[in-house]
Amino acid sequence: MTVARRHRFRRRLMSFVLAGLTAVLLATPSQGNNFGDPWNYGNYQRYWYEDSSLNSDWLDQMDTIRISQINPTHMYTETVQTYSSSDVAVYKLDFGCCLVGSTSCLSIVAGWLCDRWKVRFNSYYNPFTTAEKKHIICHEFGHTLGLHHYPDSNPSPNSCMKEADLHTYSDHDVFHINDYYTNNPNE
Repeated sequence: MTVARRHRFRRRLMSFVLAGLTAVLLATPSQGNNFGDPWNYGNYQRYWYEDSSLNSDWLDQMDTIRISQINPTHMYTETVQTYSSSDVAVYKLDFGCCLVGSTSCLSIVAGWLCDRWKVRFNSYYNPFTTAEKKHIICHEFGHTLGLHHYPDSNPSPNSCMKEADLHTYSDHDVFHINDYYTNNPNE
């Protein structure tokens, strides 16, 4: 191989390597779940449970999800006795087919941040198993933190934000929660 051919070969090889490296560096990783709009306002979340509509099993499962899934992140949660002092008001109502739960923003501040949420669990569908209740609660509470659904086609980690019978937040979910809520009052 002549010197000129070796130089051309090296230049082509270097061009190929640089093009490949550039493609890797510029590629953005696919994300199954980003914070939605509107995000929750602040890193404190106070929950009011309507005791007359929620039996003790629902109350127990809500506290399980709130304490074991949300509190270890950079969110701090607690229950409150009055509706007016809550960030999330939780009900159980019969709102017919075909949703098992619903989350909506009651109050927006600064033009786009959600200051107050309403979560409803559908009593039209009964009874739910404990695992199903945990999944539904985790899913709806996840929306109040700003999490979107994982699409069915996305091979993302297990998360209650998918439509499966899972009752935990994935590492990806927890990363986003911790990244957004930077001040953890539990630390």
